[in-house]
Amino acid sequence: MRIICLLIASIVFAQAQDIPGGMQCHERTLVLFVPGPNKEKQKELAQSHMDYMSQQMRAGKVLAAGPFTGDEGAAAVFASGDWSEVQQILNNEPFTRAGVIKVADHKVWTACQTISAHLSPAAPKHQEQR
Repeated sequence: MRIICLLIASIVFAQAQDIPGGMQCHERTLVLFVPGPNKEKQKELAQSHMDYMSQQMRAGKVLAAGPFTGDEGAAAVFASGDWSEVQQILNNEPFTRAGVIKVADHKVWTACQTISAHLSPAAPKHQEQR
């Protein structure tokens, strides 16, 4: 019995990675999008898409999102590592709901950053910060 407990403990500790000081790690979901079958609705839904995504960012559910250059699709980083939670957000998102974009792939990963790191650079001094 003692050997089994030691074996289980060694497996658990072998899988746990030491997080260096000053770092924090959380499960995140990266979603890659490609143009959908109803891409022509993009202009019509652009404002509702921006409003919804801004709301999700303010709520801390979407950490970063935006289109690729060259009109090749987009990417979004979600705060949750739970795919069903991300799907629920996407089901209500105007572009994905209308088929302007569609999910090409998604990955859940452990994203680490320094504790003082910010996902976006500081706004230039001449711009108003909100």
